[in-house]
Amino acid sequence: MADDDLKIIHENQDDIRHQLENPSLRRIATTDFEEDLVAVLSNYIDAPEYAAKKAIEEAKLWHQELNS
Repeated sequence: MADDDLKIIHENQDDIRHQLENPSLRRIATTDFEEDLVAVLSNYIDAPEYAAKKAIEEAKLWHQELNS
């Protein structure tokens, strides 16, 4: 993911979180959340699929660690 994309996501994270209805880690990690995340990120960056996939992978790792 490009550094510019990370910067854009970081600068807009409150708006992104709000558009996604402030999802819990569990929701991100255990549901079919990728489509929703891609839809929101597409408003900010050109390649939202990759960013969404990586964010969900990270959420799954943290969810697994916290539940082990």
